[in-house]
Amino acid sequence: MWINLYTIVVLKFSRICKDGGELLCCDSCPSAYHTFCLNPPLTDVPDGDWKCPRCSAKPLRGKVAKILTWRWVENQVSESQLPEAAKKKPRPRQREFFVRWHDMSYWHCDWVSELQLDVYHSMMYRSYLRKIDGDEPPKLEEPLDEADNRMKRIKDANVNDEELENKYYRFFNPPPEKPVSDLKKKLDKQPEYIESLGLCLHAYQLEGLNWLRYSWGQGTDTILADEMGLGKTIQTITFLYSLYKEGHCKGPFLISVPLSTIINWEREFELWAPDFYVVTYVGDKDSRAVAREHEFSFDEGAIRSGTKAAKLRSGNVKFHVLLTSYELISIDNATLSSIEWQVLVVDEAHRLKSNQSKFFRILAAYNIAYKLLLTGTPLQNNLEELFHLLNFLTPDKFNELANFQAEFADISKEEQVKRLHELLGPHMLRRLKADVLKVTEFQAERKMYAFSCNIRDMEFPANTSLDLRTYVKLCGLL
Repeated sequence: MWINLYTIVVLKFSRICKDGGELLCCDSCPSAYHTFCLNPPLTDVPDGDWKCPRCSAKPLRGKVAKILTWRWVENQVSESQLPEAAKKKPRPRQREFFVRWHDMSYWHCDWVSELQLDVYHSMMYRSYLRKIDGDEPPKLEEPLDEADNRMKRIKDANVNDEELENKYYRFFNPPPEKPVSDLKKKLDKQPEYIESLGLCLHAYQLEGLNWLRYSWGQGTDTILADEMGLGKTIQTITFLYSLYKEGHCKGPFLISVPLSTIINWEREFELWAPDFYVVTYVGDKDSRAVAREHEFSFDEGAIRSGTKAAKLRSGNVKFHVLLTSYELISIDNATLSSIEWQVLVVDEAHRLKSNQSKFFRILAAYNIAYKLLLTGTPLQNNLEELFHLLNFLTPDKFNELANFQAEFADISKEEQVKRLHELLGPHMLRRLKADVLKVTEFQAERKMYAFSCNIRDMEFPANTSLDLRTYVKLCGLL
C-alpha cells in the first residue's frame, strides 16, 4: 500500500535510506521502504499484500556455526534499468558472508546474503561487524595454492556424497591382504607404483628408501638426518607408501610436523602417494570436533561429539595418514593417544631433545609400533640431547643418561668416536649434499631450472640497473 508521511506518523522514514516521502509499507511488520531502496528496485507498486525483504527472506539451510569471511556483491541491475528516482540516489552495497554450518564439515560451507544473516542470526551478524573493517574484505590468512587441484578433480567427478565417500574415504585401491615383497631384499630400481606416477627418485633417495624398509622389517626405530634439501619428506612418504602398496602395513600413520610445513606435506602426499587418504588435523576446536566426528572412523558414534577431545572407541580408522602439528599432539591427547599408530613420523625432531618437555612426555606415552624421526640439523657436541633422542626411540636400550655420558666422556678420542658410530649405525642415516650430488648433476639441474622457469616469476633486486641477461649470468643460471 502507499502511505504518506503526514498521514501516518508512525511510519515516517525508509528502513534503508532513513528519508521520508512516499513509502511502501510491509503488511507483516512496521518496516517501510522507498521503491528505489529495494534490491532490485521496484518499477511498479505491487497490488494486494506485500512483504518486505526481511519478512520474505529465504530460510537458511541450517544453523550457522561460524562466519569465516565476507565479500562485496555486485549489483545485478544495470544503471540503465533503474527507475528515475533510483538513479538520483546512491546505490546501497550488499555483502555476502561465507559461513560454516553447525554439525557439518567445511566441505559444506556456503555463501549467504547479508539480509539472511541479519534476519536469522542478528546477534552473530552484528557482533561480527563490530570486529571487522566494514569497507575492505579480509584477506586470506594463507595464500591460495594454485597447484592444489584436488577440489577441481572432485567437482569434475560429478558424483554424489555417497560416491565420494566410497571413492575418497574408503580403500579405493585396496592393498594386498598379505605381503608381496621381502623388505630385506634391496630395491635396484624404484617400485612400479612410483614409476607409474611419472616420478623419479634420486639414487641416494632410493638408498634411503631401502634403509628405511630394512629397518622397519628389523623393528629398528630410526633417525633420517639427511642435510636439508635432500628430500627427507619424499623418502618418508615413499617409505610409508611402499609398506601400504606391498601389503606390509595399512596404517594408520601419524605425522607430526611444524604448522608452516603442513601444506608442503599435503602436496607431496598427493603427488607421491595418491592412494592414501590423508586427514589434515589442524584448526580451532570447532573444526577439529567436526574432523573427529566425520573423518576418524567409519563407525557411527565411535567418538563423542563436542569440542572436547574424547577417546576413540573404535579401531576401524577411516584415514591412512593423519597430519597434525606439535601442539595438537598435546592438546588433543585424549583422542590421538587412543589410536594404535603403526608408524610415527616427527619432522624437525630436535623438538624432542629434552625429555622434560611436554611434547616429549605426552608423545612417549602414545601407542606406537614404529618411530621415525627427521632432522636436517643433527645434534653436535651435546651428548645429553643425543641421548634424549635415542631414549625416545628405544627407551629400553637407552635409559641411563649418566652411563651414556660416562661411556663417551672423552668424545675426542678416536676409539670412542668409533664406538659411538657403531652405536648409532643401526638407528641413524646422515648424508650431505656434497656426498650425494655429483657436480655435473648439480650444474645440470641449475641449467634446467634456468630454461624452464618463468622470467616474470624470478626475483630481482629492488634498485638494479642491470639488464635481464646480465643479471641472469651473474646468478649463474646461464
